[in-house]
Amino acid sequence: MSTLVRQLIAFDIIKQELEEVSLLNDELDKDSIEQAHLQLLKHCSAANQAIIDSTLSISEYDFAKIVSQVELESPVSTKQLLTVHNKLLSWAISFFVAKERANSITSIDFSEQAEIRLDLWQTKAAKAKNHIKTLASALGKGEYIEFIRQYRLNKTELMWPLGK
Repeated sequence: MSTLVRQLIAFDIIKQELEEVSLLNDELDKDSIEQAHLQLLKHCSAANQAIIDSTLSISEYDFAKIVSQVELESPVSTKQLLTVHNKLLSWAISFFVAKERANSITSIDFSEQAEIRLDLWQTKAAKAKNHIKTLASALGKGEYIEFIRQYRLNKTELMWPLGK
């Protein structure tokens, strides 16, 4: 079994773990996700980047051939789509971290310094949201819905580019 096949299987297992963790998000605000979900998204991003790095020297055709030989729950069709998913994931992680930090500031800290930090985190969240919107519109509604489904983000605020 090649390294790439192992990486694809490990990546798929992490995505399956996301499904289990996402059930916990049903009770949460749409602004936040469970900490375990966020950690798994970070693991997905790292696994995704490892696959991207290991496929730099192979063609799209060879990549598709390798992916077709492996039975995956959520197969990745192209290297380019994998790269776009990784960008979306990194912006989604930034968005959720910034929202979490901003929410914690508003709930516990009322100093003048807190106001400055709150503005910075809210700006970072808005910037991440704008990047997600740009990538989502470039990706198209169908592919973006598939991204949301694969990473179990359908109950979060990231559904907004689609107009629900």
